Amino acid sequence: MRTRLLALAAALGVAATLHSGLAAAKPQFVRDIATHLSLGYQPPCGLCHVHESTGAATVHTPFALSMRANGFSGAKGSGAGSTAASLDALAAGQVDSDGDGATDVTELRAGSDPNDPVPGAGFGDTAYGCGARVAPRDVGTRAGAWLGVALAALAAARRVRVRNPRAAP
Repeated sequence: MRTRLLALAAALGVAATLHSGLAAAKPQFVRDIATHLSLGYQPPCGLCHVHESTGAATVHTPFALSMRANGFSGAKGSGAGSTAASLDALAAGQVDSDGDGATDVTELRAGSDPNDPVPGAGFGDTAYGCGARVAPRDVGTRAGAWLGVALAALAAARRVRVRNPRAAP
C-alpha cells in the first residue's frame, strides 16, 4: 500500500511539473494592442515581458507598468476592453514610458519600442508576434495526455507489485 501511494505521488508530481510548463504568454493582449491601434504587426513579448521571458512575474517593462498604472489588469476575462481602455488612457495622458520624447502610442504606431529610450529604436523581428507557435496548443489535450502518463505509471507500479508481492510492503 505504501509503495502504491508513493508511485501515485511520484506520477502526479511528474505530471504536475510537466504540465506547469504549459504556461505561455497571452497572445490575445498583443493582438488586442495591434487591432486597437491599427498596427501592421504584432508587438513582441518584450513589449511587456522583461527579456521576453513570459509569465506574470516578468511583466515589468516600462510600457507594461504604464499600462497597469492606466487601468490594465491582465486578469483572466479582462479582454480587449481593458487593453483598449488602457491604451486610450496612455494616449490621452501622452504617456512616454521610456522618456525619449515620443508617446508610447506614437511609438507603437511607428513600429518603434516604447521601452527603449533611443528615439525610433525598433523591436527587431516582429514577424511572429507574442506567443507565436508553429501549431496551436490545446492545453486540454496536453493535460489529458499527462493524466494518461500518470495512470500508466500507476498501472506499471501495480503490475510490479502483483508479479512480486514481496517487492512492496
